[in-house]
Amino acid sequence: MEFDLLKQAVLVDVSQDISEKLENFNCDDRHVNKFFKVKAMDFSSQFLSRSFCFINKENLDEIVCAYCLSNDSVNLLGLPDKVKEKFQNKFPKGKGLASYPAIKIGRLGVQKKYSDGGAHIGTQLLNYIKYKCLEFGINSACRYLVVDSYNKEKNLNFYKSNGFEFLMEEDEEKRINRKTPNEHLETRFMVFDLQKYYLKMQKESEEQGSS
Repeated sequence: MEFDLLKQAVLVDVSQDISEKLENFNCDDRHVNKFFKVKAMDFSSQFLSRSFCFINKENLDEIVCAYCLSNDSVNLLGLPDKVKEKFQNKFPKGKGLASYPAIKIGRLGVQKKYSDGGAHIGTQLLNYIKYKCLEFGINSACRYLVVDSYNKEKNLNFYKSNGFEFLMEEDEEKRINRKTPNEHLETRFMVFDLQKYYLKMQKESEEQGSS
């Protein structure tokens, strides 16, 4: 099923006005479903996160996908020296910081009907979020888009295929979270470099302009 998210759906703020529509939202993850149905509006009112969803223009009762964002940082305090050095080596000398500004994807879900249809709604949604983060950056600097991804192959592969990277190796992340080597991490912290994305988009735009 082909579906162009930006052309065939409209973006709305998650509010009381769409609470009935959210009752039918099912992204096949009960925790994500519960957040958007029960907690999203409260989090917004407390300025803890902002939640949005795309609604099908041809069926205004149908939510295609939903996401929430909040301010965050890539905090290097307490991390192993080799992790800090590897991360800070990406920056010019003298620009090493203890933390770097970021925006966090708190929740992201695609209606099950659309996640199985080959329209790559999740990727379309991530591309939209990346673009919006660059817009935010006009007024307040934001270098990274971050996520605590479920530590499941499907979820990790989705984010990796969309340019996200692990901040550290899994064994290092276990030590930071005080897990034994045999314990399972529920989530993995992943980062996406918005500056690299901006430079890539800029280069593509210049190439199209000269062709």
